[in-house]
Amino acid sequence: MCHFLSGVIDKATGQKLYFGQLNSHSGIEVGHSLKPDSYREFEWTEDDDGDSLVVRVSDMDKHDSEWYKEKILSKYPTRSDLLKYISTIVCKTDKLNEYRYNDKGEYISYDSWHSNGQKSEESRHNDKGVQISYDKWHDNGQKWIERRYNENGEWISYDEWHDNGQKWIESRYNDKGAQVSYDEWYKNGQKWVEIRYNDNGEYISYDAWYGNGQKSVEYRYNDKGVKISYDSWHENGQKYEESRYNDKGAQVSYDEWYDNGQRVN
Repeated sequence: MCHFLSGVIDKATGQKLYFGQLNSHSGIEVGHSLKPDSYREFEWTEDDDGDSLVVRVSDMDKHDSEWYKEKILSKYPTRSDLLKYISTIVCKTDKLNEYRYNDKGEYISYDSWHSNGQKSEESRHNDKGVQISYDKWHDNGQKWIERRYNENGEWISYDEWHDNGQKWIESRYNDKGAQVSYDEWYKNGQKWVEIRYNDNGEYISYDAWYGNGQKSVEYRYNDKGVKISYDSWHENGQKYEESRYNDKGAQVSYDEWYDNGQRVN
């Protein structure tokens, strides 16, 4: 349950209520195109029948705070009644942000836009208020970020794109929320990094490439996440280093080569 419900009420008639983020008045004026001094702020801090409802007024106002409270309570006798109403409307801030809530005051969705009208962000939540998805776009309309979550709010997947549309990052997680893979690409589409993990989130392998497509490094690990080998290459494809380790991770051999293929003494 949301324990801090904030909004504004129409100053002249007391008939209209406006909301943005339920824990703040910030952005409501712009989000709903309200004129300055055309509304009064209020907070309802407890799940009661109006005892904790407070309306802020000025000494110069025609109506006192009790008049505004009566206007609110005549339609919504309890805060729960007001939350049920809020669950049916769109709450706005700054003209570029929209929020939707369930009847407990928990997020259902959040949407925002760039100043040019392109979608900026989109977040969705389940009926328990737990986030299940998040998407973000560049101002040119190109997808930027995509995150998915399980019903407990743990990551299932994370994807990210360069602003030219090329895939940048791809990360996957198991049903326990542990990362099982991570891949990354250069802006030209060439693979950069590839990492694999076991069910405990420990390394299985790590591979990386130069921007020209040549292999850069290669790590391998045993089933306990201990490094057992390391290999690297020069950008021209010649072997650079080769290192081997025992099952405790201690190095047992090391060799090195120049970029012309000659072994380093």
